Amino acid sequence: MESTKPTTTAPYIVELDALRGIAAMAVLCCHLPRGFWFGATGVDLFFVLSGFLITGIIQRNLDQPQFLRAFYWRRSLRILPLYYLVILMAYAVNLIRATPADTSGFGYYLVYLQNIHQYWGGETPPVDLALGHTWTLAIEEQFYLFWPAALLLLRGRSKWWLAGLFVVLPILLRSQGLPKTVLLGHTDSLALGAILAWVMLRTRSVKRERQAVCYASIASVSFIVYAAMYWILCRNNPALTGGEYLQLSLPVAVISLAYFGVIGLFVCMTGTRPLAVFRNRYLVSLGTISYGLYLYHLVLYENLDTLVKFRWKMGDPWWLDVTKVIVSLAVAALSWRFFEQPILRLKDRFRYNDESVVANQRTPSLAAHGSSGS
Repeated sequence: MESTKPTTTAPYIVELDALRGIAAMAVLCCHLPRGFWFGATGVDLFFVLSGFLITGIIQRNLDQPQFLRAFYWRRSLRILPLYYLVILMAYAVNLIRATPADTSGFGYYLVYLQNIHQYWGGETPPVDLALGHTWTLAIEEQFYLFWPAALLLLRGRSKWWLAGLFVVLPILLRSQGLPKTVLLGHTDSLALGAILAWVMLRTRSVKRERQAVCYASIASVSFIVYAAMYWILCRNNPALTGGEYLQLSLPVAVISLAYFGVIGLFVCMTGTRPLAVFRNRYLVSLGTISYGLYLYHLVLYENLDTLVKFRWKMGDPWWLDVTKVIVSLAVAALSWRFFEQPILRLKDRFRYNDESVVANQRTPSLAAHGSSGS
């Protein structure tokens, strides 16, 4: 078996696609009436993954001529077309309703600023179109704007200090009331992913088994701490809900650290027998369509609810949850096959000059919440 130690060429890691697919399904399920709140932490997993792979791509290509041009074109081709398709479809459907919803704040969604008012305690611009989950995409688009430029300007220890600041700062800001739905309230996940990418580069000569033990320990301890904090808080405040726990500052950082360990473990153990299940083609396919799954699912959920619960007045049957998931999977698969893939072929026009394998590594993120080549 070939060595799977982290290398400077960062080979494609199929297990990360499966991990992304599982995270996407967790998010889908947590938004169902019978779903479990912990699934929402799939968002944090995607942020760490995004920080890890995007930083690796930048680090290996930032000295290439016209790197920024290639980077932004490739990101735009992956992220923007599907995003605008979904939000414009939601807007169009609203126009033909008998009683259209308020969409006076729709313009903010068009420029990824739907979360901007939350910095000063304002409300999200009124757009009642089941687009509330797009705050994650706003965070990532804002992150993509400055992070490549920052790494071009900062070298050596400076970039480590910047990443460290972005880990600590949101913890402090969230404790003072800043929501996690804005960029400065959630950079810890992204920065931990960046740190992981740099650590992988610096420790590529270390045996993968030794690294795997380290990352497994980080993940295990973090998950235990996360669960222990929840148990303690629930014991002191029985009325605390899972949704409220997800908003607390320290748990966001702890679960992000847990996913830091999980991703590090997967990278170190790629291709090994213990991770064979994560090379299952169905799990990998879920990762491939996960961007569409994330973007479509709430819009589909709302329209199915409108049809079954309100027009047909059938209440909230269990089979409705199953139908929502199946329809979301089908729409995401069709979208990938007939809409996203044809557009992604245009990325060949904007290759990085470095023809290393990393240029083709799929980048899992919420703004690219599916098979999203760099």
